[in-house]
Formats: sequence, C-alpha cells, structure tokens
Amino acid sequence: MKIIQGKKIADRISADLKKEIKAKKIKPVLGVILAGHNPASRLYLRLKEKAAQKVGIEIKKYNLVSSISEKAILEIIASLNQDSKIDWQQRKKQFRDHIISSIERKFMPDLQQHIKAEKIMTPADFEELHSDYKGAVFSLAPTFTQSAWFRPHNESEDIEGLYLVGAGTHPGGGIPGVLTSAKLTSNQILQTSKFN
Repeated sequence: MKIIQGKKIADRISADLKKEIKAKKIKPVLGVILAGHNPASRLYLRLKEKAAQKVGIEIKKYNLVSSISEKAILEIIASLNQDSKIDWQQRKKQFRDHIISSIERKFMPDLQQHIKAEKIMTPADFEELHSDYKGAVFSLAPTFTQSAWFRPHNESEDIEGLYLVGAGTHPGGGIPGVLTSAKLTSNQILQTSKFN
C-alpha cells in the first residue's frame, strides 16, 4: 500500500499554479455562492478564499439569504462561466494547447502525436449552438453537496406543476445523467398525471 502525502502534493500544485498564473499574466476568478449563514460553510469558504488568494485567484462572492429561490441561484451559477471576459475565438487555441500539455505532463505522454482529428468547443459555442445560458453546459458543479439527490429535484419546489430536466437537475450532468433525469421526470409526470 502506498501512502499519499496529500499536504505535500497540495503545496506543490499550489506553487505550480501560482507560477503559471504569474507567467501567463492572467487573473482567474473563483465564484462562490453562500445561501444562508451556516457557520461550517462560512469557515470552509474562508479557507478556500485564503488558498485562492495565495496563488493569485480572485474571489467573486455571493452572500445570499437562505430563502433565495432555486431559480435565482441557478441564474447566478449559469452566468459565472461566461463572465470571464475571455475572447474565446482568439484564445481557444491557447486553452486547448494548455490542456493537452497538462494531460501529457501528468497522465498521457505524447498524446498530441496521436490526435488525428479534433474539434474545439468553448462556452461561447455552447451558448450560441445550444442556447446554454452563458455557456454553462454542465450547470451546477458536481461537488458532493450538489450531486445526485442534492441537485434541484425534477419537480419544482417553487411552482406547482413545473417539472425540470437536464444537467442542472437530479441526478446530474453528462449524457447518462441527463437521460436518467428525463426518464425520472417523465415517470414522475405519468404517476401524478390525470391521464395515468
């Protein structure tokens, strides 16, 4: 059994990230949404904010009341991805090269030489081609507290008779998640419908 030195790995990643941000003269932004006043959540976010500032990441905080609607939160999340003011047409090749380089360095050496065809899609493409607001194709980030049952449920809790389906709802993003969401929602509608 191999013991992983998590603290050392985290410190190395942070140092590398700080150097990369400085070298590329970019200003990444971390969007943080807190609904309510849970002390544990506030402590967690303060630690994340401290770590982000240490490497040069800007924090964009949204402190919201606990009674805020699900729809309002989703609108904020959807807007964050395209709020970077990045000219995707101009910089998509740079992002692509960085991703390939990172994968080659960490996981798959010589990946580039095996690529025969490719298509680059950016948040701007998702917004234009698929009407994904601000290009946020996966909606909520798939963290533990925003995955599966913790995602917005398929039957709206705000509007009676409104059902939700897609990457931003239960059970989650990706093709399997979206198809499962559609199946769960259609079954739920049939069970509660007068046509059943």
